[in-house]
Amino acid sequence: MKILARLRWLLRARQFALAVAVAASLGCDDAEVRFGPPGGLRIRTDGAVGSAKACPLPAGASGAECPEWADSVFPTIFDSEKYRCSAKGCHSGTPSAGLALFPGDPDKSYESMKAYENFGRPYISDLEPAKAYLLCNLTDEPKFSLGTVMPKNAALIEETDLVLLGNWVACGMAKEGGTPVMGTGGAGGGS
Repeated sequence: MKILARLRWLLRARQFALAVAVAASLGCDDAEVRFGPPGGLRIRTDGAVGSAKACPLPAGASGAECPEWADSVFPTIFDSEKYRCSAKGCHSGTPSAGLALFPGDPDKSYESMKAYENFGRPYISDLEPAKAYLLCNLTDEPKFSLGTVMPKNAALIEETDLVLLGNWVACGMAKEGGTPVMGTGGAGGGS
């Protein structure tokens, strides 16, 4: 009797597993969803969560003033004790997440951020700022959020610091200098 009960249970478990597998495979056939490596960027091309579309500029960022990367943006946001982006265990040197930041070295950090991509979409780009997903990685707004919301081990970036970063993005994400090159739509948005 125990054997028969066990066989029935195994048959039900197998049917359940098959149903789950079929349901999962149907979701994977969605041409609008692409998945990256585990824990990596997830892009929806249909404008839903994790969209390849607009990463809007923060409120108050216009690009009228262009902050410098090395003197303002890097030390305030990426190399600060407040957000700890370049700290050991986060993005310092060669992190497991792939994006490397180098404490005290804005030039090397800039080049690393510029070289980092997921599915052909750069993290930052002075050549195609509208494609960059930096601002989408720093928001907890589900409509625009891409990847894990950063900073992971600290509070979200404060509004004044987001405006500083947004102005740098609006000015073209240049390592040196910068000119407003984008409309008010933000990185990924255009006008």
